[in-house]
Amino acid sequence: MKAQILVYPDNRLFFTDMLVNINKEGALVEGNRTSSEGAMCTVRENKVYRGWSYAEQEVLFTVNDNKIYSGNEDFSIPLYTIKDGKFYRGNSTKEEDLLYTWLRIGVFKGTSTSPFDRVCFIQGRATQAEYFAVLLALGLLE
Repeated sequence: MKAQILVYPDNRLFFTDMLVNINKEGALVEGNRTSSEGAMCTVRENKVYRGWSYAEQEVLFTVNDNKIYSGNEDFSIPLYTIKDGKFYRGNSTKEEDLLYTWLRIGVFKGTSTSPFDRVCFIQGRATQAEYFAVLLALGLLE
């Protein structure tokens, strides 16, 4: 069974402050809700789906070989790259394309690990697809 992913604004982990969560069915919902109804998106294996769905026609993004692609297209130019806990724009691992750094103590802007640059704290072992879905749901990606 899949573990739940909980996302908070900081590492205080107050249940009432939860920003979003991914429940055991893979549905990403706002706040501390547990129902999959009204899901922002659903994560299953390496795909992110629109709303609460696993239908192939609802695939928004695919994660393949540390790259994130639009829809089911893993042969197109990647929108994002994830490498060693770092989240980059496009098909790049250059520092100028670094958007976020993902550490056990939170997700930070760029290369910073300052508490002032933390954008959220993810509790649980998120996959690359879940990590991407959280950033997308929080409006942190262009």
